[in-house]
Amino acid sequence: MSRTEHVALLEKLKKEENPHIVDAYQSLLEELCVIQHPELKEQKFKREGEVQAYFKKRKEKSGDLTQDGVWVYYPWKNTLVHSLSEEEYFTVRTARNRNLVTREEQEKLRSFKIGIVGLSVGQASALTLVTSGMCDQMKLMDPDVIEASNLNRIHASLDSVGFYKATYVAQKIYELNPFAKLELYPVPLTEENLEAFFLRPYNVDAVIDAFDDIKMKIKLRVKAREFGIPVVMATDLGDGAIIDIERYDVNKATKIFNGRVDEKEIENLPPKMKYEDIAQIAMKMIGPENVPQRMVESLKLVGKELAGHPQLALASFLGGAIMAYTIKRIALGKELSSERLYIQFEKLL
Repeated sequence: MSRTEHVALLEKLKKEENPHIVDAYQSLLEELCVIQHPELKEQKFKREGEVQAYFKKRKEKSGDLTQDGVWVYYPWKNTLVHSLSEEEYFTVRTARNRNLVTREEQEKLRSFKIGIVGLSVGQASALTLVTSGMCDQMKLMDPDVIEASNLNRIHASLDSVGFYKATYVAQKIYELNPFAKLELYPVPLTEENLEAFFLRPYNVDAVIDAFDDIKMKIKLRVKAREFGIPVVMATDLGDGAIIDIERYDVNKATKIFNGRVDEKEIENLPPKMKYEDIAQIAMKMIGPENVPQRMVESLKLVGKELAGHPQLALASFLGGAIMAYTIKRIALGKELSSERLYIQFEKLL
């Protein structure tokens, strides 16, 4: 699109939609100037002069700062934001990651492609990844809409109730990174769409499993093993979490759930199962010794005194953050074996 066409489209949008306009460009450009000249950080007067010179040079080059950088339109908020270009915005957005993350590492993390199935605990992972400057390309899958009872453990608000979780998470990601390349699947994972989720329109480098369907969890791992793609899963338990890591990219002989569940036994399960049967299999996967007593007692009451199994924000956010950390290690090629990690604060305090 030529500059003339760009200006015409921008003016048309302003006229027809009457959006709320946020001009973040000047603030971002000032930050970029200081990031490129860190010696200005504590030199207020010199900083003001250098920033003005920086602005002047930029204007001479572009001719019109209102047309420099990019304009981002968020239709769900009817908001138009003036920002820096993709690369300059990325530089500003990730500046405080340095030098805990090197430039080379940041680019590796940025280009790592992730698929996330389940967007409750998975939402915490998705937002942690994008906030960290990771995974510009993501596939987000969840057939459910946000319900008010989800608000105890996910980043959402009352006015989000009724939205597809995949759509809502995508909006939050675009608000952080408008240059993200997202594929949305507001549908359940099935045998029919499983392979496409891994491979189309691009191959994922890892999958985060944060959903409940026992049989599809197995089928997901069978396909991941076939393609040599690692799977990371979090199970939130009361105030703690368990992280399961399966490195099918390192060893295709890795057993499903690291051998904790008989694959054939699961495949022969009936299409429709009672909650009690599902809970029994889940308990076997987790290990009954790892489940808090209150959780054990609560599971017996689902469908009787409780409408669903209990989950807490602390464990959901913890599990999401640890999965994101695990993905970071995989993306950077750090040593990480197929294993189970336990995060239980009661044993630390």
